Amino acid sequence: MGIMDRLQGRSGGKIQVYVEPREAGPGTAMSLRLVVVDGLDDKARAVVAGVTCTGRYLVEERDRDSNDNIVTREVWRDVQVYEHGQSAELRTGEQVVKIFLPDHVQPTSSDIVTWEAWGRIDREHGIDVIERVPFEVRVPIDRVPATRQADGTDDGLTLSGIPTAVAEGETVQGRLVIDVPDEVKARSVAVRLHRRVTFLAQAINDYDVYSGSLTMSFFYSDVSRITKDEQVAEVVLGGKAEFQPGRRQEIPFAIQVPRSGPTSSHPFAQVDWRLEAVLDRRLRDDKSVETPLIVV
Repeated sequence: MGIMDRLQGRSGGKIQVYVEPREAGPGTAMSLRLVVVDGLDDKARAVVAGVTCTGRYLVEERDRDSNDNIVTREVWRDVQVYEHGQSAELRTGEQVVKIFLPDHVQPTSSDIVTWEAWGRIDREHGIDVIERVPFEVRVPIDRVPATRQADGTDDGLTLSGIPTAVAEGETVQGRLVIDVPDEVKARSVAVRLHRRVTFLAQAINDYDVYSGSLTMSFFYSDVSRITKDEQVAEVVLGGKAEFQPGRRQEIPFAIQVPRSGPTSSHPFAQVDWRLEAVLDRRLRDDKSVETPLIVV
């Protein structure tokens, strides 16, 4: 960075970036349209374009207050998950750079995983000129694994007919099957949708956005973690009811998935979704069953 540039308020040109399409998927090509305007000065050495994926995560930090008491606070940190840049022509005017996203890229998910495209004018002994534009990475539903975990419980509750994956904004339909071994009196029957984000203080290298291996690795390590579980939707299927052994019941339901950020992950965090059915009981433990749901 040049001192004279700062004193004179000069940046040696201007670059504009346009992303096409604004929503891309793994293994696809993107076009970055660059427009260099205002001329290039004699310090300009290169024009570069690329994409960057940034992961955000929470950690707990301990400090002492004015009374020498230990205070714990949650602090956001950033980590670069992926970046790719390539050279463009060093000239003014418009040009297009093709960028290919690899198959392993992570989907955009709220403030946990973000993507941006950028164009930059590199300047020797001067201030680089850079323009950044956010875009979305989405995984097509047909690329999501078709397997799912078992849904039943020993309490006789089963979630049936649940799809493996669903898109944000769409509706999940299924059935709650109730076949209890003992009498159950419930105040209400409900289906709830949870979005859970788990943050790690230490990176886990063996992770995958849909395998759940990041979550499973918690049971085999002492890495400190922070979990944020948010109930994002609920549908009440019925009020006060009694369920008798040997009397199987099936209750259909439909619940809409809000646009809260799809399933995603990076080495320090994982976003996962779970569908839960609950028999709410008075003064006793609730009966419940849950199943994972991939949101794209």
